Amino acid sequence: MSETEETPVPEVTPSEVTPSELTVDQKNSIHKLLSVVDQDGDGSLDKYELHSVLVAHGILVPVDVVLSLFEKADTNGDGSLSLEEFGKFVLASDGFKKSDLVKSFFFDRDFWAKVFYVAAGIMLTVGAHWKELSLSSNQIRDIFFSAAIMYLIPGLYYFTQTPVNTYKAEKSYETNVKKLVSTLKKNATDSQALPREEGSPDYEPGQNVTKVDDTEVTKSISEEDHVNVYIRDVIFADRKTLNKTDLSLLLLKSIGAYDSAMLLRILAMLDEDGGGTIDVDEFQAFVKLMDETTFTLKKRLIHVLKSLSTNFNWMLLIFFVMGPTVSILNTLSKMGESDGIWVNENFTPAMFSSYSANIGMIYFVNSRVQYLIDTYNMRETVRSMLRGWLNKSEEDWTNCDKKSFNSLLEENAIFLPKFQIDALFRFIDKDGSDSISKKELEVFVNIKRKKFPTVFMSAMKDIIFWANFVWLVGCGFYLAAEYILDVQYAFYIVGGWCFLLGGIIVFISYVQVQIENLLYAENVRHAIATLLP
Repeated sequence: MSETEETPVPEVTPSEVTPSELTVDQKNSIHKLLSVVDQDGDGSLDKYELHSVLVAHGILVPVDVVLSLFEKADTNGDGSLSLEEFGKFVLASDGFKKSDLVKSFFFDRDFWAKVFYVAAGIMLTVGAHWKELSLSSNQIRDIFFSAAIMYLIPGLYYFTQTPVNTYKAEKSYETNVKKLVSTLKKNATDSQALPREEGSPDYEPGQNVTKVDDTEVTKSISEEDHVNVYIRDVIFADRKTLNKTDLSLLLLKSIGAYDSAMLLRILAMLDEDGGGTIDVDEFQAFVKLMDETTFTLKKRLIHVLKSLSTNFNWMLLIFFVMGPTVSILNTLSKMGESDGIWVNENFTPAMFSSYSANIGMIYFVNSRVQYLIDTYNMRETVRSMLRGWLNKSEEDWTNCDKKSFNSLLEENAIFLPKFQIDALFRFIDKDGSDSISKKELEVFVNIKRKKFPTVFMSAMKDIIFWANFVWLVGCGFYLAAEYILDVQYAFYIVGGWCFLLGGIIVFISYVQVQIENLLYAENVRHAIATLLP
């Protein structure tokens, strides 16, 4: 692998420019850069063009970071960056400030969910020490009532986010599929793709340019014919099939950044025979089907309902929400001097809440396990790609730094967030030299690990997994306290501290990741400024 000239991502240092309004010189500089990267010549910059110019200049950043920067720069929300928007964003002098961090957290619902978890843990820990604190029965009731509210609020947030995100994903899929078809149509028209002439191996009667009495006559060619020929002659060219990587690059160029779920869904629809590759007929049939398909709100909602009915995590969240809900309703009814909503004295509301919380907490443990499984799958995908690249690469190998490694992944349509790239790079770079040798790469690609033991060992070393597991243990102690009355007080104390410790670990980890993301995004923004003429 040969080294390429790259533009380093500099440290965050404020520039001396405060562009409330761009000066003439600034506009000229921005215009020169914009004219280079504006591939379609419309005078503005879209997500794909921004990502392309960064990669071309060695500023190798994951797609999700590009999207984040793009959304911040696109102040009018029209999906493209004008000269003014691009210039003000790149030349902004404020840089990263504590106020940016505070602002990002203030409007971040995930952040507040973590805050509520910590607050609930504090409430439960205080309530569990009712003897030492000499709390009255009303005070204990109010403390546990407040803790239930603290858990219910983020529980409802995550519970409602699942159908909302599923709906958005379905709508995004519909929009992007239509955009893909529209782009293919436009490209087919612009390229003047025509069926082969009579006598050629791929001649298709009735669709070509032919001659009548020595006069060339263009027969009527439909838009569908143009698209089919464009797919065959341009997209596939000399290839018989497209693989997942080819499709990834096509989607990136046609619709911009996309998520992996969309890629897998389109690939599943295209690959009708399940062979893992897409042939010309399959691709042409897919484009025709999507072009003729009318997406409606009814169809979208039906798809969302089907997805939710098979979503194990969402089912767990139902239990997680039910526990504090019953506890709150029962406490409220008792405040009204009634006997409460519960009539079974052998199975108390506290028992029900504890059971529900135990089942619901599995959601968080399962989510982390799923993340570790995805990480394993990601590494296997990278391993497979690098193995194939080493086998067919004829380039002389030089030690590969992190930016070159990221470039190699992106060239093969593997786009990873920065923290995943960092973790993967450290995993391969065994000697800690900040570069990967050919020997280290060969060792990595030849590793063979089974999924279950690998994920299990990863979980044993993952602090977030243990934080979620501690939460689950806390629920277990609260449930046991309802049955083993002799040690009830001790179990409440242990359970309360488990809730608090788990919440604090998750909160701190989340804040740390957010700070790293903000710093990294600002470094990229300043790196773009170095490209100005």
